[in-house]
Amino acid sequence: MDTLLRFGTGGKRFNFTPQNQISLRDNFRDIVPRTNRLPGLDGGFDEYGGGRAPGEIGNIQVVFWVHGGTRAALDAIGAMATWGTMRLVKQPMNGGREQWCWARVNSIDYTQAARDLPYTRQRVTVNFQVADPVWRSWPFDARYLNEGYTLSSGLKLTGWAPFIITGATTLTINYPGNAAEKPVIRLVSGKFAPTWVLDAGYALDSGWYLDGKTVGTLTNPIVRRIDVDTLEVTHEVRWEGVIEQDDRLVIDAKNYAVTHEDASAGNMSGYAGFSTARGAWMELLPGDNRIDVTGTFTGSVAVFVEYAEARR
Repeated sequence: MDTLLRFGTGGKRFNFTPQNQISLRDNFRDIVPRTNRLPGLDGGFDEYGGGRAPGEIGNIQVVFWVHGGTRAALDAIGAMATWGTMRLVKQPMNGGREQWCWARVNSIDYTQAARDLPYTRQRVTVNFQVADPVWRSWPFDARYLNEGYTLSSGLKLTGWAPFIITGATTLTINYPGNAAEKPVIRLVSGKFAPTWVLDAGYALDSGWYLDGKTVGTLTNPIVRRIDVDTLEVTHEVRWEGVIEQDDRLVIDAKNYAVTHEDASAGNMSGYAGFSTARGAWMELLPGDNRIDVTGTFTGSVAVFVEYAEARR
């Protein structure tokens, strides 16, 4: 079975013991359809039409043993209720990459029954509430700088490989998750660093220009998702302005944020020139996703489409 690994980070972190876990369940595949009866008609009216219905508010329940049943051990578990929303990490039973969601503790129950010998072991049930009910994982081996690595290790931290384009281009993103995911789109003119090296001779923001290509500019970019079957535009975001050399435009569809990283003036909000065609700015759906990038180009521009693999 899948097992929980940890909740929280730093000083607010609880490590679960996989071999002590009795059961783990979630409701991430529950949806909330809205179909209403109409007078005099069979069946009903589906308020969501042919589109997908939204998911239920997420709930995760884990039941596990605490051996010894000491007060300190139970206090450490009870402290999770005061931490707010933190990252909850699990290990899939197939041994793949760790998956996580953002959760908060909803309830903690210490069940004491004589048959369970509570003076030697304590049965604990913890319920988590999840506002965004999907399990996420990176499509590459991700590492975090609080995991004990040192700058002299020479460890390479890989990241996203860009698409280098010089004009209107169609990109194909094969998304392996089974739940829709909102990506971060970065339009970069100039410097980028898809790989960092943890070595004393490198800075973490070191990078290089576009492999000898002419560094360009991009004016009034438009990014569209096109349905590969119907060729219908399903999502569209656009920005009125100029991405000059060494500038970046970051469109964060998940957090509904737009940032213009200006090389000379610094970071500033990009909302002033931004518009979108629908409430969900941009989504990747399971399978192939066609992404069209247009605008007025001079030279080369890097396009990053960053996402986690979301699963229910």
